[in-house]
Amino acid sequence: MGALNVEGYWNGLRGLIEHAVREGFVSPQYADLLLFADSPAELLDRLADWRAPEILRA
Repeated sequence: MGALNVEGYWNGLRGLIEHAVREGFVSPQYADLLLFADSPAELLDRLADWRAPEILRA
């Protein structure tokens, strides 16, 4: 999923996710499922380049 971060609109969500990763509540692989970009072109490029991560299950 992509978030178009126009004028920093999604900075709070991004910070929350980064904090959750640092605290160990969210795996970095899962956090990377949400892509942020500041412009439509950048977001479309990131979405086009995205590949599903290998997520190992215990």
